[in-house]
Amino acid sequence: MKPSVPTYSPQSGHKIAVIMGGNSSERDISLLSGAGVLESLQQAGLHAESFDPQNRPIEELRHFDCAFIMIHGLQGEDGSLQGYLEMLKLPYTGSGLTASTICYHKSLAKLLWNAKGLQTPRGLELSVSDLHADSWLEIRRQLRGAVLIKPNDAGSSLGVVKNIQTPAEFWHGVEVCRPYTRTLLVEEYIIGEEITCALLGEGTSTYALPLISIQTPNNHYDYHQKYFAEDTQYICPSQLPVEIVQKAQDISIKAYQYAGCRGWGRTDLLFDPLTQEIYLLELNTVPGMTNHSLVPMAAQAIGLSYQELCLEILKMAKLDPTNS
Repeated sequence: MKPSVPTYSPQSGHKIAVIMGGNSSERDISLLSGAGVLESLQQAGLHAESFDPQNRPIEELRHFDCAFIMIHGLQGEDGSLQGYLEMLKLPYTGSGLTASTICYHKSLAKLLWNAKGLQTPRGLELSVSDLHADSWLEIRRQLRGAVLIKPNDAGSSLGVVKNIQTPAEFWHGVEVCRPYTRTLLVEEYIIGEEITCALLGEGTSTYALPLISIQTPNNHYDYHQKYFAEDTQYICPSQLPVEIVQKAQDISIKAYQYAGCRGWGRTDLLFDPLTQEIYLLELNTVPGMTNHSLVPMAAQAIGLSYQELCLEILKMAKLDPTNS
């Protein structure tokens, strides 16, 4: 199954900007992702160019006909770049301004999904500047048990510290997060199997690719394990029971639709084998496209090559409805 009628069809001479790099903490991964996309589009015969806002004036984007966004994190995934492209009336890949903003700020997405009946780990949003000597005691009163800390507005598992049980571990976690964010998301720590679900399409045409189970040494899936380690195991399609796979895919599609996402995305979820519960963790609106990345892996499982995946994403490039 493929998305409904594409909204963008590259014409002869059209210039496509593959926007990569930028200034976020995920710059290195963005450059790797962007390089893969750029090569695939060029091999498909399209006039695609690399565009790194760190090295070129952003105003030069007005000379292009379409943008393939591959900047992860700040100024690429948070709605700011999408807003600028809307002003230029330059069609772009992935979710629009509002959906990007919602999903980038994890606590905001949690509020939306919880209001819609989707289950996420119990959590608290805390400003780093507001932390005080009794912050750990207040967290324990509200969440009890072990917790994890992660930046409220960063990706690639940067700054994530798990299984925090003591004040010393808490303050260490704060220091690990501090370079990446001004606000922390503190959540109950749930031991389970990490799973991820790639999505393509928009609205009722949204569909899920095969689920991927992620297995790492000591249940520790961090930035290094995600992009560089050779001992991380990805099981695709997941070997979880059919009913669990279906439930995870349904949750992912609903989360994507509720946030107003389009084009493509990837949810991260956690399956607790003891309770059989599935927890929605977050939704990435500009997922990785490196040789370790999960969306290309899921696409390959249904016979969609890396290049074909890039072209499918490009075909769904558009502006928000009010601006198109």
